[in-house]
Amino acid sequence: MSLMRSKRTNKFEQKYLSVAELATRWSVSPSAIYSGKCGTAALTPIRFGKALRFLLTQVEALERDRETAHTRIPSFSRP
Repeated sequence: MSLMRSKRTNKFEQKYLSVAELATRWSVSPSAIYSGKCGTAALTPIRFGKALRFLLTQVEALERDRETAHTRIPSFSRP
């Protein structure tokens, strides 16, 4: 039974990020995550009781979008 529970817990942890994990990943404070000042407004928070979690797939997609936006080179038109 405990082996089954640990597998479920492991799958759960692979699928969701806690506020602390996301704050560490983005090098910001947990309060910045809660307030939405660091881009978390684009993510859909999920509540599990009192705990707030974010889908890992959404976090990764947002990071890819940010990376793409930062690596684009603006084109300047010459007169």
